[in-house]
Amino acid sequence: MWKKRNYQLADEEVEIIERALLHDKRPEVRQKAQAIHLLHLGQKVTHVAEMMAVTRTTIYEWHDAWLAKGIDGRARKKGSGRRFKASPAYEQLLEETVDTDPTELGYEFTVWTVDRLCQHMFEETGILLSGRTLTNTLRRLDYVYRRPKRDLGYLHDPEVMARAEEHLDKLKKRPESKPLSSSLWTKQR
Repeated sequence: MWKKRNYQLADEEVEIIERALLHDKRPEVRQKAQAIHLLHLGQKVTHVAEMMAVTRTTIYEWHDAWLAKGIDGRARKKGSGRRFKASPAYEQLLEETVDTDPTELGYEFTVWTVDRLCQHMFEETGILLSGRTLTNTLRRLDYVYRRPKRDLGYLHDPEVMARAEEHLDKLKKRPESKPLSSSLWTKQR
């Protein structure tokens, strides 16, 4: 059978919660203090969970942590969170790969896209990163994405290009005649 929880706080606990709500710089502490405060004010766990956009189980966990560790028990621990998959060796190989023309590695394409780079790095290292994570890794390594330029110069006939440039040079030259000395303005009679 479920045990009924007591969400009522003592006066000093209410002060601690209100101080955290107003002054704590850690957003996760303020969020969880808000939930504890709402429970103290008589809100139902389901309603608090909806307002905070979390599950009821999360609200119960936040309350249990408050009871066990107080306000600082709600702070994130340094180094918590998901570990990054790309090691320094992965990043070094990624830099070498980006700086290498794909045709030198046996590919038929000449430009690295994020998807192609993800697939190549997976084949080389066995580590599959999402496109966003790979992009963020490249940004952290000071790479920026730029759209490839369309160059059709190899399709141009060199003789025709030379004649066109000569013609353009002639058009750019000024006429050798002197400018007119008369004005376009005339006096009305």
